[in-house]
Amino acid sequence: MNKFYKVILGIFLLSLVQLSYGQAKKLIMFEHFTQASCAPCAAQNPAFEAIYEVNKHNVNHVAYHTSWPGVDEMNAANKPEVQSMVDLYAVNGVPDMEADGVNLGSPTNVSQALIDQAGSSPVRILVEDTNAGAGVHNVKITVETLGNVPAGDYIIRSLVAEELVTYASPPGTNGEKLFPNVFRKFISTNGATGDVYVPAAIGSTVEYNYSYTVDAKWVEDQVYPIAYVQNIATKSILQSGTSKDEKVEAVNTETAVFQKGNKVDGNQFSFSLNNLSKDPVTLKISLNGTWPSDWAGTVEIDGKQYADGDEIIVDAFANVAGKLKVSVGNLPGIGEFYAGVYNASNDTKQTFSYTVISGITDLLVVSDNLPASGTPDLKAPYYEGLTLSGEPAFAALGGLKTQKGFEANILDEIQHIYYSVGWTFPAMTNEFAGYIMNFMDNGGNFMICGQDVNWDMASGDANANGNTATKQLVNEYLSADFIADGDATSTQIKSVTGDLVFDGLSASGINKTYGTTYYYPDQIAPLAPDGYTIFTYNTAAKVAGVRAHHPTFKTVDIGIGLEMVALPGLAQEITKRTHDWFHGIITGTEFDNYIQNLSMSQNYPNPADQYTTISLGAVAQNNLTLTVVDLNGRTVLKQEIAKGTNSEKVITSSLTDGIYQYFLTDGKTFNSAKKLVVMH
Repeated sequence: MNKFYKVILGIFLLSLVQLSYGQAKKLIMFEHFTQASCAPCAAQNPAFEAIYEVNKHNVNHVAYHTSWPGVDEMNAANKPEVQSMVDLYAVNGVPDMEADGVNLGSPTNVSQALIDQAGSSPVRILVEDTNAGAGVHNVKITVETLGNVPAGDYIIRSLVAEELVTYASPPGTNGEKLFPNVFRKFISTNGATGDVYVPAAIGSTVEYNYSYTVDAKWVEDQVYPIAYVQNIATKSILQSGTSKDEKVEAVNTETAVFQKGNKVDGNQFSFSLNNLSKDPVTLKISLNGTWPSDWAGTVEIDGKQYADGDEIIVDAFANVAGKLKVSVGNLPGIGEFYAGVYNASNDTKQTFSYTVISGITDLLVVSDNLPASGTPDLKAPYYEGLTLSGEPAFAALGGLKTQKGFEANILDEIQHIYYSVGWTFPAMTNEFAGYIMNFMDNGGNFMICGQDVNWDMASGDANANGNTATKQLVNEYLSADFIADGDATSTQIKSVTGDLVFDGLSASGINKTYGTTYYYPDQIAPLAPDGYTIFTYNTAAKVAGVRAHHPTFKTVDIGIGLEMVALPGLAQEITKRTHDWFHGIITGTEFDNYIQNLSMSQNYPNPADQYTTISLGAVAQNNLTLTVVDLNGRTVLKQEIAKGTNSEKVITSSLTDGIYQYFLTDGKTFNSAKKLVVMH
């Protein structure tokens, strides 16, 4: 049974904008460039619209319809002002999305994680729209300063949009008939340029007054004003507001939204509830998410404990501080807590996301971005493979939260990362690449899989997102080189015979998970001296996967996502073997300990012509196999070494001139490799 509480905070006889100091809820401003005759827009816009629909009270959105690539009457109605925004953001293709002035590229790159981490703003924008009759509307925009505004020159842009434009038949050639938040016109005194905004002192406000007349083609009750404050130099948007914004704010006031678990004192996160209206509001506490079974979370407001579904009354113009308290148990895991409030009167929910990590050594990182096509499960093959391995301390996170963890320096227990990119862009940002390289520099092992990943990170193509850092990661850390953007002839993936980690896996077809049009299995190549070919496509000349064994870390790079592997169970086995290799799992027998410690000397002579001799440094206690591989990781020679042998003569006359590596193995465990040079 739900409990009912009332928080008495006093009714302040103040104006709406004088409510509180501190921080306001940050409403991300999405500026969306699209077009009714753009086929990719029709394919990609629905992904954004689905996320927007469940977050419309947490974000704001306007869609600018461009003059290209085809016909679109929503552009024809106001070409010059739309073009001014195209110029401002240097948009050269649609669809395109800006989030708070930062380019995201495809609207599919808008994720729930991005919205969850919006945080707060030092200003609040309140928008009032008064219908004066005869189609004339008066707009009052009040910008209240609640905290310290970052230095810079700002403008405020004010516009009107139509919430939903509906056509009986498509107005363009891409089939779309429903268009949310269509830009109609700027109402700022200076139009698209915006009006100067100088922040008031903390606790004070700046007011702007405008008016607009509803065009005969617009649906009046669908038209509403939007305003946002933007830094002129950086284009960063400080805050946005509309006449449709919620009058009760659930504001995250916690800066450390991702924390390392504290088993002794627990963890806590702060938030506030601000009632901006003149009437009391009844809300329901919302608390859900996922966390280990011996962990717990509870909401505390005014010293009282609240569970999910409990009711609370927040008085008019009142502000109340709350906390999410997390008790961390002994089980390793990641707790993802979504705390907030639900307003039954208008069916709106506002939540904020908090994360706690404890005891995790193996982290599955899943791209936050939606695939450019299709809806595959980017998590399951890896998650199931780690489960198959018996690993007790693994969990999954999105890329944005992982980066937050790196930034907060709380991922120090992570030893192995498995990154599922799928077919998303960018495959990796410059910042994230830097964190991953630092992770490997400190001994961490790293696996990355996905279609077009190497192309995007290391090809240098003008359409790719890669940069110096991502290319360095591919070439120097993954020991891989991008060769070609794959094609339809690469229909199979198979492991390389003789590879110490993946040998013996069944060959598999490759599913065209992202459609027959979008099929780009990366062709890559190993780079000496640490890279080895582990998978090929239909021919040995086309390499599908590379592993690298550096002195202090190991990597696996596969040119398709494991979600594309057709053979049931194979993707999971690839993940398991990667896990086992990363962990250095051995049988535990006396022989395994022996071979790890066996001192194998450098061969002599070196370079070798017809033969060379290798000293084992001790008498072999078991039968061994000497394996010689080329720089592509292919086994070129195997020679059995009988028990009791302390040196071995190796015939090299059949080997072509070049550099090779050799090592001892029992087929499961191997010792450190040494270099062999053959010169006839």
